[in-house]
Amino acid sequence: MANDNRQLEPAALQPNIAQIGQAMLEEAQEQSASLRKQADDYKAQQFSQAEHEVLVELYGKIQGEIAQIKGSSVREIARQENAMRQELLLHREALTGKVFDAVSKRLLAFAATSQYRDFLLETASSLCGLFPQEGSVLLVAPRDLPFADDLAKAFGKGCRVEASDAIRLGGLQCQNQEAGLFADETLDSKLEDQRAWFAAASGLTVE
Repeated sequence: MANDNRQLEPAALQPNIAQIGQAMLEEAQEQSASLRKQADDYKAQQFSQAEHEVLVELYGKIQGEIAQIKGSSVREIARQENAMRQELLLHREALTGKVFDAVSKRLLAFAATSQYRDFLLETASSLCGLFPQEGSVLLVAPRDLPFADDLAKAFGKGCRVEASDAIRLGGLQCQNQEAGLFADETLDSKLEDQRAWFAAASGLTVE
């Protein structure tokens, strides 16, 4: 039987070598594409993470700036409100002062009339009912001492009349230390009592 084991000639190996080479080339290209994709995915992931970190940092800075602006705005508004309150308060005090100065002048003018004496005597008589004990003292403005005798008679019950520098506009104060009684019917106190009412009624309150 003839021997078939013949040695392959180099020409017969060429197609197989070419196929192997092509297969290796294709595999290398696939590996290269896979590596490029992995690299691209890694870069994209890293970029996305870096982008996220930058955005978080920027957001934090923006929030901080907003908080600072809000804080500055609140402080500025509070400062302006306080300044306006002070300005309104000064304006109210100035206006109230002018009004009450004018009223004070009118009361002083009234104290120079004959009707003022009648007012003092009527006030002394009305106070008599509030001070049943003897030993009371009627206090008047120094200029009203000439009415002392008439006032003592109108009041009765053995009172005495003294001058008080605390009374500027006029009227009477009455006190009885033993009974612990005191009454203020001066024009000064009546005018002062009107200040709070005036501020509210005139719309000059500062809230």
